[in-house]
Amino acid sequence: MGMPMKGDGCTYRPKAGESALISGPHCDNEHGYTYAEMEVLWTDALFCIARTPGCWPCVWKWEHIRSKPIAGDPA
Repeated sequence: MGMPMKGDGCTYRPKAGESALISGPHCDNEHGYTYAEMEVLWTDALFCIARTPGCWPCVWKWEHIRSKPIAGDPA
């Protein structure tokens, strides 16, 4: 029996060109997940490429990250 993945149960997946709050792999602290505002560059069913503005992009599998809309954004 496998361990649950960080992205399990997270149904919000931003589209390319949107900004969202993303908690990448190992972005946790004693209070839970920590999120950064990121610009989503590309997505498909398995992967997400996003970056903090001005930084290099990161490639993740959806199962390894969590995402949520930025407060005030319609989602």
